[in-house]
Amino acid sequence: MTIGKRILLSITTGWLVAGILILIAFSLGSKKIAAILLWNVGLFMILAGNGPLLGYDAQGNPMYEGTPVHLFFGFLGLLSGFLIYPLIVFLILSIANKFYSR
Repeated sequence: MTIGKRILLSITTGWLVAGILILIAFSLGSKKIAAILLWNVGLFMILAGNGPLLGYDAQGNPMYEGTPVHLFFGFLGLLSGFLIYPLIVFLILSIANKFYSR
């Protein structure tokens, strides 16, 4: 397989995987499953840190305010999936091409 075909196939497949994961995460309604599927958003939210403390809920968990910085980092986290998954697919296709071209 030529490099151009690998690049095109990895971009389309990676974007499809990222889009499907986003759709599944937002349609299920489970925060735990969404956090697993959108792990890359969680990494960016860790970089953003906590916002100002609003108080505590009934169970004693702290509640933090979401700021525009958190919205921006969340959006960057969603977009990062459209870069991460094509790279993973390209690496898999390159390794497979190396083994099967012999």
